[in-house]
Amino acid sequence: MADQFVIPVTVTIADHDDLYMRVMWGSINKSGRVSPGAFKYRGAAKDPFSTDAKKLTTAKACIERASQSNPDLKFKLAKFPAGLPRKYDFWVHNIPEHGNDAHCNVWSDHREDRSLELAMGAREVRHQNLRTSYQPGLPKALRLDIAPRTLQFCCSFG
Repeated sequence: MADQFVIPVTVTIADHDDLYMRVMWGSINKSGRVSPGAFKYRGAAKDPFSTDAKKLTTAKACIERASQSNPDLKFKLAKFPAGLPRKYDFWVHNIPEHGNDAHCNVWSDHREDRSLELAMGAREVRHQNLRTSYQPGLPKALRLDIAPRTLQFCCSFG
């Protein structure tokens, strides 16, 4: 049997295409504004940050992918047009990953901090099927998920 290779197909991301970016729960305030801290480089200045192209996925799928790989972390979802980082000399390219054809990298080779400008153009994605709410102050084993007209207590032990 011959070896099989899968070659991912990349899609052009236009300036008007929206990008989803998972951010930590505290990075979005009650009015839906995204903190500049969500766009700060954690590693080297040239390290890309990951996003998903909205035209290739759904908000729910984007959040669920994060929940599967990081069940203890609570994320919210932000979105911004691909043209926003490009305006500040960032590259935006669709680079599919295993199981995620919507994956895009956003990066730059300059060290100038543009986190404030990127945050100003980003907004929270709010959708009735997204359960991204997290109640601080509760024990880790008790999480309160709130969806419209629904109140559920979810407990985990372990």
